[in-house]
Amino acid sequence: DAVSGLQEARFGTGLAYLLHYPYGCIEQTTSSAFPLLYFDEVARAAAPDRFADTKASFYVQEGIKRIESMMEPRGDFSYWPGGGGVNYWCSTYASHFLVEARAKGYAVSDRVLAGLREAMKRRAKGDQPDRYAWYDGGGDPTRVYACLVLALLGEPDLATMNYFREQKLGGLSAGSRAQLAQAYALSGDRKRARELVPSEIPPETGDRETGGTLSTPVRDTAILLEACHEIDHAHPAIPGLVRRLVDAAPQGQWSGTQENAFALKALGKVFANARKGSLAGSLWVDGKKRKSLEAKGVTSLTGADLTGKAVEVRVEGDATAYFYWQADGIVDDPAPAPAYDRELGVRRSYLSRDGTPVALDGVHQGDLIVAEVTLSGARRALSNLAIVDLLPAGFEVENPRLQGREGLAWVAAKPGRVDYLDIRDDRVMLFTALAAGESASYYYTLRAVSAGTFVLPPVKAEAMYDPTVTSVFGAGEVRIAP
Repeated sequence: DAVSGLQEARFGTGLAYLLHYPYGCIEQTTSSAFPLLYFDEVARAAAPDRFADTKASFYVQEGIKRIESMMEPRGDFSYWPGGGGVNYWCSTYASHFLVEARAKGYAVSDRVLAGLREAMKRRAKGDQPDRYAWYDGGGDPTRVYACLVLALLGEPDLATMNYFREQKLGGLSAGSRAQLAQAYALSGDRKRARELVPSEIPPETGDRETGGTLSTPVRDTAILLEACHEIDHAHPAIPGLVRRLVDAAPQGQWSGTQENAFALKALGKVFANARKGSLAGSLWVDGKKRKSLEAKGVTSLTGADLTGKAVEVRVEGDATAYFYWQADGIVDDPAPAPAYDRELGVRRSYLSRDGTPVALDGVHQGDLIVAEVTLSGARRALSNLAIVDLLPAGFEVENPRLQGREGLAWVAAKPGRVDYLDIRDDRVMLFTALAAGESASYYYTLRAVSAGTFVLPPVKAEAMYDPTVTSVFGAGEVRIAP
């Protein structure tokens, strides 16, 4: 059975990871919606709070609307809402999603489709001025990806595809080579497509990127799986690639949004063509039958039904049943979050108007507090760094941008570069990049609005596309006197 390796796949936790991912860039928006084209039923179980009153199709359409709103005049998509620059890979990724969504029957604007078509033609040719990019994310991998999107549109750029096959093949990663093969298959040339993908699974190679094309070895495996499936549903490499993806997600999800989205999409396409069979089953709790399981649909129980009880799944038939277990909650008496630095250091200080430190037990209602957040310690250049500063309940954000504010001349003349700023009721989130060995500080003001004693959450910094790079610091308590 070509999909026997799917028996241990826990699709739900990977989908829940994407659906609850906290940042709203073009990549995350696309990654959250793309797998829903193939996993709508599982999504309802993975995030029941999201799907209580709506179907997955609603979130796909909302994702389409958001992406369409981020289109630039030249047909690319800005990385953050409101403009500010384009990442070529992520813009191509969003275009890919829109094309597949349109093919699945979703409403995609003709104007947007025409714009992205022209952008993909330029991208495939490498015709894009550098000044147009916020940071590149381009080069050969993105040109090949654009060829794949054009093939999906039914307008393959055969000249560029042949150029990469004849002149540049040796320099392509496994993922780019697979996308080139898939483009040939979609163009009707399956002979050349087969020549470009191995019949046996190649070893994983490459490093995890925090910027650029956001490449990872797991994502390359998922791209290769999808290409093999496009070429031949019974391709001999499919079972091993499925097993590799499953083994790479021991906790039910992969490490980043690109990995989760590409893996779920590839597995969804393979799963849709898997051998069908009959299935009968039941769910037992403490030795008593609670529910019958059907061959289609998703069954879920709440924690109140299961807490402290023995649960057993009994299945009969020749089809494969899939299940996963997910638990979350709030600790009754939480200890302060431990501080740690992993290839990155984040520190937060609260300062007065004149720049002197403020004691956390000496704040008075109405005080203006300057928050200073500093990043340092990167041994290599890091892109797409997210700083999340949760606020004590007694504070409110007053001014997130201090440049030029009268009376605060001591604030650094050139604060750290902020690529995007997201202010919410309970937190400040800013996104930036850091050069190797660089240190940068960021400032905003808070107002102490409520008297009392409040938990001080830690500030956290992380590389959005490399979860091993993270830092947490500064949990404690704040007292605000009347």
